[in-house]
Amino acid sequence: MKPRPVLPRIDGITDLVELGVQVDRHLEEIGEFRPGEAWGDCATRVDAMDPALASWLRTADRRWDELIA
Repeated sequence: MKPRPVLPRIDGITDLVELGVQVDRHLEEIGEFRPGEAWGDCATRVDAMDPALASWLRTADRRWDELIA
């Protein structure tokens, strides 16, 4: 199996657009991007095969909520 690319750092992102671009770009790069799918839903879908990706997506989802607030 081909190793997954390194997960991009998202903890320092303070712009919603930049966060969205980083996460969606990574999902597209690894073949997991589904237009309209929430990151949390994607995390649930990939959790069994890639727990690190699922955790990263949940972090991105929480970061999104923090930036909106």
